[in-house]
Amino acid sequence: MLDALLLVIAFGIALGWRLAYTVDFDGLYGQDSYAYYDFALDLPRAASEGRIASPAYWTLGYPALLTAVFAVFGESAAVGQAVNIVMGAALSPLVYGLVRLAGGARIGAFAAALIMALCGQAIQSSIVLMTDIPALFWATASAAALLAYLRRRHVRWLMLMAACLALAILTRPPFALLGLAWGVTLISTRANGRHIIVVGIVGALMLLPQAAYNALSPLPSLNIAPLSGWHPANALASSFVSAEGAVSYPQINAVYYAQFLHAPHYISVALLPFAALGWWRLRRNAALIVLGGWLILPYIFLIGLAYQNIRYPLMSVPALAALIGLGVGQGIYRRDAETQRERVLIGSPLLRFWVSVVILFFSLSSMHTAGRDLTQTFVANQQRDIDVATWAAASIPDGVTIYAFAITPTLTHRTTLTVYEIYRETPASLSAKWTRGRADYALLDAARIERQWAGRPPAIALDWLRTMRGLTPLARYGDLTLYEVGA
Repeated sequence: MLDALLLVIAFGIALGWRLAYTVDFDGLYGQDSYAYYDFALDLPRAASEGRIASPAYWTLGYPALLTAVFAVFGESAAVGQAVNIVMGAALSPLVYGLVRLAGGARIGAFAAALIMALCGQAIQSSIVLMTDIPALFWATASAAALLAYLRRRHVRWLMLMAACLALAILTRPPFALLGLAWGVTLISTRANGRHIIVVGIVGALMLLPQAAYNALSPLPSLNIAPLSGWHPANALASSFVSAEGAVSYPQINAVYYAQFLHAPHYISVALLPFAALGWWRLRRNAALIVLGGWLILPYIFLIGLAYQNIRYPLMSVPALAALIGLGVGQGIYRRDAETQRERVLIGSPLLRFWVSVVILFFSLSSMHTAGRDLTQTFVANQQRDIDVATWAAASIPDGVTIYAFAITPTLTHRTTLTVYEIYRETPASLSAKWTRGRADYALLDAARIERQWAGRPPAIALDWLRTMRGLTPLARYGDLTLYEVGA
């Protein structure tokens, strides 16, 4: 009964924190978020018309989830945002369950749930229409089902594990890495061979629609730009030339992608000793393979990318939160030799209890502050893009063509302008769109394009516009300049 109450409290806290940031934000931002939204809207229409939905290079997990929810509640961005908020809040009780299933105490499980609730990057990712939180929800549910199987050995838990892991993979393919850790866990614990066969069947059936979609699609569904160019040497690099253009970062990948261990918008560094204590507590427990593999394998993958993204380290946060929770329980509780029940340390170890409580309090406070600042800045940046779109719509005459870069989806969805993404344009397509005698417009950061994309499509298209038609600066809004494209 107490576990159920703590689960509800953890969910309520996590949900409240996420809802607090949605007053002036509908979940759509950047480019990918709009594209997922459009993909979800197009899926049922494409199915009825016998064609492939666009964009065809993404897996079906998240768009299909949104499509299903849209069919019930309506096709609005707010509905999609609500899905992510609920799944993000549900991570807290799931992490609570991970700690309890691994043998941790209630107080440690609740501490882990609070860490997940207050993780700034998790909050930010929960309020946007993106795949990070849904994939993390499915992966965490899969891990919990696996730990439940290790305790009870009922095949239904393995079936749930396989189904949830497949959904995580269909949502974000890199979560396939967890399959390796899950498989090693089953082998090392001598799982029933027939149960493992059932896992394979369930997983294959879950992934079958994606395989069929891939066979019909003209593009590979795993052709995701940031995942290309993977190489072990990238771990020690900070400058890359990839599908994202030429970019340089302040930190090497090995340092950048370790931020989930110390950055306050992820987890307070003061909590790491508890994680070490939790690791030690599991030294003879198969749960260590699950949580340890979940920490290590995604990190190895991420440091090999030719790209850095603040969202990516979120993959391993539930595992780290669970280890910290196990460590908190280990430090605060001990098992009574007579009753075999766990009780708060008393007597001389009482100091250790209060030290643990103080560390937790100040760590969670720092995480709350960092998460608040991160999320408020993020929402403010998205509002700025909407303001740019509003300004552009008021500054550009009706009926003309506007070429944009990066901000294109915002302009397309929030204005009535005819907008083309310059990244997809070529000299031939630009020439075909040119109506002689009529001026067009461009809204972009020319310096960034020329610096990051030299010799590549957006820079080539920009150079053609400048050379063949001429670009006259009209006004500036932040980093973006509004140009008149010569008639």
